[in-house]
Amino acid sequence: MKISQKESREIAGELDVVIVNYNAGETLRLCVESILASDGIRARCIVIDNASIDSSVEFCRKYPPEQVLLVRNQANTGFSSAVNQGIALGSGAWVMLLNPDTTVPEHSLHDLLCEAQATNTPVGAFGCLVRNPDGSEQRGCRRDIPTPAKALAHAVGLQHIFPCLQFNHTGRALPLKIQSVDAISGSCMLLNRQAHRDIGGFDEDYFLHFEDLDYCVRLHATNWQVMFVPFIQIEHLQGVSSAQSPVKVILHKHRSMLRFFNKHAGSQRMLLPILVPLVALRAFMQIAAVCCKKIIQR
Repeated sequence: MKISQKESREIAGELDVVIVNYNAGETLRLCVESILASDGIRARCIVIDNASIDSSVEFCRKYPPEQVLLVRNQANTGFSSAVNQGIALGSGAWVMLLNPDTTVPEHSLHDLLCEAQATNTPVGAFGCLVRNPDGSEQRGCRRDIPTPAKALAHAVGLQHIFPCLQFNHTGRALPLKIQSVDAISGSCMLLNRQAHRDIGGFDEDYFLHFEDLDYCVRLHATNWQVMFVPFIQIEHLQGVSSAQSPVKVILHKHRSMLRFFNKHAGSQRMLLPILVPLVALRAFMQIAAVCCKKIIQR
């Protein structure tokens, strides 16, 4: 339900925005500044820094904790753990999760919060249209839950012949209204605090990647809906922190992928002995490509 500007101005309020940072450089400052410049709400940034070695969080010190609350972890505890840490420090019925390399237009947080406050259905998470810097829709902001069968189909390229096998909805026309989806992107999630409590938060056994998909699966399993709002958008640069340690990111991503499939395979568990070596091969090939690129650039 798209609400009018007059109605939204009456119900918008305060919003805590959790940002997990790891060597995000200048993009973190741009993210925080865009959040604090949001119109129609009083936003507070909760920055959980996972032992960054760059100077990305130094600017946070110029803000009072009522605007930017900075927590510096002594070790990298992983994305899921840091998100749970940040959400626990916040308040309010809704809490926003944003990546440090996102920027938000001045009305986006206000409008998304208003949609959440106006809903009369049990929604556990709202996502919005995530755009790349070139304006195109970013993969992952509206998608299906991957299964072992679909993953195997992707391994042999069947998704190009049968579009129904695609995980992401990027190739589909944008809906005109709010739409229920299987999953949204962890780069931008407005979370219902009660739903977060009900499912026990993010699974901290995912160090990096797939924690957002797992979160959405568990929301659905406890009768909470996941909604995509196509007429509200943010921009996501994507991969800024990952670029610092590409090999580690590849390993974490594929380890999380296997954990996700093992946890949620259900009746498709029999396919895992075929899928596991393919996932391992994919990780090896990606690491080899990274190493070759580094050698060539020397």
